[in-house]
Amino acid sequence: MNKIIKSFVLVLIIAVFASMAVGSGLSGGKKSESKVEKKDKDKKDKDDDEDEDEDDDDKKDKKDKKDKKKKDKKKKDEDKDDEDKDDEDKDDDKDDDEDKDDDKDDEDKDDKDKKDKKGKKDKKDKKGKIADISKTVIYDEEDIKITALSLEEEEFIGLSLKLLIENNSKKDVTVMSELSSINGYMIESYMSVDVSEGKKANEMMTFMDETIKKSGIKTIADIEFSLYIYESDDWSTGYSTDNIRLETSAFEGYDYNYDIEGEELYNNSGLRIVSIGLDESEDAFFGPELLLYIENMTDFDVSISSEDLAVNGFMIDSYFSQSVISGKRSVSSLTIDSTSLEDNDIEEIEEIEVSFEVRDENDYSLLDASDAIVLKIK
Repeated sequence: MNKIIKSFVLVLIIAVFASMAVGSGLSGGKKSESKVEKKDKDKKDKDDDEDEDEDDDDKKDKKDKKDKKKKDKKKKDEDKDDEDKDDEDKDDDKDDDEDKDDDKDDEDKDDKDKKDKKGKKDKKDKKGKIADISKTVIYDEEDIKITALSLEEEEFIGLSLKLLIENNSKKDVTVMSELSSINGYMIESYMSVDVSEGKKANEMMTFMDETIKKSGIKTIADIEFSLYIYESDDWSTGYSTDNIRLETSAFEGYDYNYDIEGEELYNNSGLRIVSIGLDESEDAFFGPELLLYIENMTDFDVSISSEDLAVNGFMIDSYFSQSVISGKRSVSSLTIDSTSLEDNDIEEIEEIEVSFEVRDENDYSLLDASDAIVLKIK
């Protein structure tokens, strides 16, 4: 019995120790597991910290980039503002230059206006300038009265004579100018005006400025012309007035000088034709112009035209017709057709051959026909 009890006690003791051993093992396992978990947790925390640090770095980088962009944009805006300011300065400088140019243009215009005013003022002078006329009734017949009012000059129109035409007749009439001269030189004029019955009209008789210059006229001492008047609906009723003469304020003491130098081409019974030069400038629009001085000291009003013109032996088209009334002179242009010269491969005019026909201005009867005249061009 005692042996059995001892055995039981021994078994119980062994069981108790075994139970303690197992508990101790389990407790150690938990402790070991806790260390691993702690280690893992620490590692995780470290990784999290690193991730947070990386996130912070990323955020910092992004912030830095954003700040850099802002700085770059600000700098760019500042640069643009500087450029705009420079452009504004340039524009201001340009405006200043333009203002200076405008000021200079205004000064030039003022100078030109002063010169024009001075020129117009000087034209009233007798020394090489245009003068004026007194108001004069130049025609008063057939219930038609015509008054010369003033002598005027416009920059683009040229010299003009202002007329007042009063038609007191019972018919509509047309009044035209013809056979005009200034200082003894034939100068073509232009005027054609219709005036209804019982009405009046102011009209300008305009003189060809180019011919005035070619004739060397600087002072207007006298003007002569006639008028052609007809019923507006019937040309056959027309008639020419007598020659009308107006003397200007520059007439008294004016020196009528007709000394012309050149090569005489024709001289017969008081009618002379003199070559005074060949104009081949760009101003000669239709072709080279042979300038001719014509002096009519005959008792006839004549019309002169060119015939059979040749250049360097080739027949060339030409244009020339000039009326010169008795006692007058003319400086006229014989035009040599440029197209005709080109067709004949003529680049330089060396010789001109031409003849002239002289006809009565009134009935167009032939008064004379010259032989061929040869002119050498130097």
